[in-house]
Amino acid sequence: MTRQSVELQVPASAKARLLLGLAHQQAQRFPEAIDEFSGVARDYPQLALVHFLLGRAYVQAGRPDAGIAAFDAAREADGDFAAAHLGLAYAFMELEEYVKAEQACRTALSVNPDSAVGRLMLGTILEKMEFLDEAVDSFREVVGINPSHPTVHFMIARILIRQGREAEAMAECGDALKLQPFDPAARVHLGDTWAVRKEHSDALAEFRAAVRLDPQLGAAYFKAGEALYHQGDFPAALAEFAKALKHGAEIGACHERIGKIHFAQKRYHEALASYLAALTAEPERAQVYLELEATFEALGRLAEAADARARGLALKARSV
Repeated sequence: MTRQSVELQVPASAKARLLLGLAHQQAQRFPEAIDEFSGVARDYPQLALVHFLLGRAYVQAGRPDAGIAAFDAAREADGDFAAAHLGLAYAFMELEEYVKAEQACRTALSVNPDSAVGRLMLGTILEKMEFLDEAVDSFREVVGINPSHPTVHFMIARILIRQGREAEAMAECGDALKLQPFDPAARVHLGDTWAVRKEHSDALAEFRAAVRLDPQLGAAYFKAGEALYHQGDFPAALAEFAKALKHGAEIGACHERIGKIHFAQKRYHEALASYLAALTAEPERAQVYLELEATFEALGRLAEAADARARGLALKARSV
């Protein structure tokens, strides 16, 4: 929502407060934004735009329930205000109530079928619900509406990789690279596709291209480390994992993979320290407990090995 939109849609007496609220919102001062929008909503309850802005501020402040009430007020003020229905879908997504989010999103699209934002949100919701083919269809509709939207190609590629449709995923990444040839995210997605195909040298080349474009991209260092690990180049893999940790990326997974390298090299105390660091970062990584079991056994600490196994199996059972 822009300054121009507010100036066009609200009375002069409300503009100053709404523009101040937008300024607070842009600066992520959400309580102050809520105060401004709430005051205007009380004075002008018939303005759907005001309730929408209030709802969005509530969701951004981590209060999706309050956001739902505000978006409902926006819908009551104007049932054809598509943004209110999308806001409602956004709030339900934050609450992980995806069926309700889908319903709200489809209502928005019934009002405005050519909304790229609405189609993008619907695809995201459907992916969360594991309706992958339908999600791809929705994302492709976004491309039809806005062919110059590279991010959608990444989202399609991500699903295609999950479905084992590597060739199609590579084509999507290629389309994204045509639109933004220097986009590191496109390189990462292309590397992911090569990795799924176990073409680790090609995957590594893409991940390294990504970090050349964005040296702060911690996830690409981790993925480069994974490719090197699968190639058996443990020293180089450890160096990449260290860079990923420096950038705060994939902390639990990095420590777990470092632990595996130490274990393979029979450096059991170092492996133990890495696995414990992984569990400090992510206490419910069930596989790490099972790797701890083998490490404790190698160290002759059998009681601790049995305890680690029991914890790992219990976590796996809970996740089923």
